Amino acid sequence: MNVPSKKNRCTHARRGALALIAMIALLLVSVIGASLLQAAVAMRRQTEREQWRLQAAWLAESALDRAAAKLRASPEYSGETWTLTAEDLGGLDGAVVTIKVNAAADRLERRIVSVVAHYPHDADQRAQAEKESSIDLIESSEEKNP
Repeated sequence: MNVPSKKNRCTHARRGALALIAMIALLLVSVIGASLLQAAVAMRRQTEREQWRLQAAWLAESALDRAAAKLRASPEYSGETWTLTAEDLGGLDGAVVTIKVNAAADRLERRIVSVVAHYPHDADQRAQAEKESSIDLIESSEEKNP
């Protein structure tokens, strides 16, 4: 029967310790890598949501301009659901903007326009922007004569 010498046992113990250290180092590198990857994905999602929020805000502003132009063309304009395709926006996603027009309580020639923009339209999570503005159908004499 072969009995391992003391020298062989020390060599095997050192090799086992080195293997254990290598496995722990590999585990630490993997955990750090996974954490960095998770942080990068979270940052990308946050950046994407911020882009959606900005796009929705710009769409709401554009909807106010659209409503003003339509009201000046036809005072009976009461609003609409404005649907924009991805191609209309030059991107990957479409949007929907709801425009509502109501008469102002204080002046007959004034309309209150409320808009709600949703971007992207077909996503489970999306940004929403709301804006409201009053629009006078008749320009004041100050605006006519600068």
